[in-house]
Amino acid sequence: MNSRRNAATVRVPPKEFVRVWQTSKTVAEVAQRLRAKKGTCRVRAFRYRKMGVPLKVYPPVEVELPDWDELADYAAELLPPDEGKVDREGSA
Repeated sequence: MNSRRNAATVRVPPKEFVRVWQTSKTVAEVAQRLRAKKGTCRVRAFRYRKMGVPLKVYPPVEVELPDWDELADYAAELLPPDEGKVDREGSA
């Protein structure tokens, strides 16, 4: 195993994990407080729930995708006048 990866791992006792999970507002906050990855925290919570620990469920984070056409038009407006116009497919 990679020793650098192991050195960065912080061991969190189960009771501490549960306390942090139950008192946080988001999985991102849990991860920040535990100095862990969000995915690691989600998996640990999933496993705890399977063992009967009633951890709260955070709502999914809704990500609003940009309007790609509007973004392309905006990018084209910002091109210097001497730059060749680029069409939406990326060719000149």
